[in-house]
Amino acid sequence: FPQQRDHLLQSSRTMSAQFQQQVLDEHNRLRSLHAAPPLKLNRTMCAYAQEWAEDIARRKTLQHRTDKKYGENIYAIFGRKEVSGKDAVASWYGEIKDYTFGEKDPAGNFGKVGHFTQVVWKKCMELGVGM
Repeated sequence: FPQQRDHLLQSSRTMSAQFQQQVLDEHNRLRSLHAAPPLKLNRTMCAYAQEWAEDIARRKTLQHRTDKKYGENIYAIFGRKEVSGKDAVASWYGEIKDYTFGEKDPAGNFGKVGHFTQVVWKKCMELGVGM
């Protein structure tokens, strides 16, 4: 069964790379609507995100890291085999409906708009993706 295991590992890597690219592309498409510069994928941040994705999958608990080294958006789906990076980003961006542009302190509404602001934050330049 080593060949089967190798095939599964390769499929997982391919799926992860495709997912990462989908997430990056969708972030950049949406960021362009807000005159935010495009993001670049950061491999160190990807490894950090992947480690956490595996940890929360193992524990079956959806929660943010407590160390706050980087900003973080988490997406989970249940009952589907296919995962789309575009769908993940769309779910975060959907918080735009609760965002008030020009508000002096959006942090007061962070629970409703924090994922959206992570997607379009202009000072953000790099992105890490794990699955």
